[in-house]
Amino acid sequence: MGIFRFPVSPKRNIDQRNVFLFLSVAVIVAPFACSISPLWFGLGKCGLVTADIGTNALTDNNNDGTTDMMDFARMASRWERFSDKYDVTGDNYIDVADLLVFADNWLSVFAGYSGGGNKLDAVYGDNNYPTRLTYAADGLLYVTDPGTCSVFIYDPNTNDPNLTPVGELRGLDKPLSVAVDNAGFIYVGNDGRNNVEIFNPSGNRIRTIGDGFIQMPNSIKVGPDDNIYICDSLADAVYVYDLKGKLQRTIGSGLVSFPSSIEIATIETSPGVFETELYVADQRHYKIKVFDLEGNLKREFGNFARKEGYFNPTLIWQGYYVCLQSIVMDDQGRLHVLDSAMKKVQILDPVNLVYITDDGDPYYIATFLDSYGEEGTGPGQLKLPQDIAINAGGDVAVANNGNNRVEVMYTIP
Repeated sequence: MGIFRFPVSPKRNIDQRNVFLFLSVAVIVAPFACSISPLWFGLGKCGLVTADIGTNALTDNNNDGTTDMMDFARMASRWERFSDKYDVTGDNYIDVADLLVFADNWLSVFAGYSGGGNKLDAVYGDNNYPTRLTYAADGLLYVTDPGTCSVFIYDPNTNDPNLTPVGELRGLDKPLSVAVDNAGFIYVGNDGRNNVEIFNPSGNRIRTIGDGFIQMPNSIKVGPDDNIYICDSLADAVYVYDLKGKLQRTIGSGLVSFPSSIEIATIETSPGVFETELYVADQRHYKIKVFDLEGNLKREFGNFARKEGYFNPTLIWQGYYVCLQSIVMDDQGRLHVLDSAMKKVQILDPVNLVYITDDGDPYYIATFLDSYGEEGTGPGQLKLPQDIAINAGGDVAVANNGNNRVEVMYTIP
């Protein structure tokens, strides 16, 4: 998969809190902005919100495949806190220099030297920007690519060393999420069309859901009740639709902020008691929140990864998060949690929680069991990872976005 970045035109509703955060850093970047004031006048006709924004791995802070005002607001709200993701200058400090590099990358797109080509120039059959993925019941692997506006289908058991796609859903518009039910029907969350499209096993589109209502369908699961659970990151909620496209209920409103991923699993919550639960990765609160399928909050765990010690501080990360990106349950009832900023996957026990009391409010973290992954570009190493999926054999596939590839990097013992 070659390196490829594409400009897009996000048409998203930016809520008041993000606008406020965006404006809050105006004073910091004002000198920089003034230096390119002729460029701003040239943008008057297209408007700031609807202008084309390019993709940059350093500045895509909410990991949606684009660098836009949502990312600027996100960095403004968190830039003073520890995260190697925001240390874009590589000097081990999060400071004004990082914010200016962010601004330079963000604004350079308008000047036409972002390095990305128009998405229409992308070649079909070339998966350059693997974003979300899922295994189907038949073992095939489905991978979204917002760059080529396609969902690629792979057979992991093929002898083809190049892993050529065996199928491709084309003509989508910035597809983010994908799910496949047991009958082979395919559900694709289109960020560009603000909807979810349903395809039959032959690849023919048969229905759309939530047209114009869904803002950012970042993760999709089909529940045991045959309802479609759609994680809408910008709406701060999980929408539940039936197969006919009728909204049944909304889960998490007022409780989650920028949910990035969901999982539905039936696990043993106490000796001899099995329950089906909805897990939500609450990215802005650095927590995983667990609901029943009716939307009642049952428990939550996690907090922001922190450093301890004055001299040579140590990062406390086991059971903690910096940028929750993807969650998936294995058949042993263990939760695999992908953190795109720490470039690693934690394996956690989501039932046996540890009660933490420190200087702030008390909270729970999940019991840490193991981890895999590290930062880098070599085999088994991660750069801007976007998603993980586990097949029936225990193979964990990773959408290794920054390395422009999908790979199986771990097998559950």
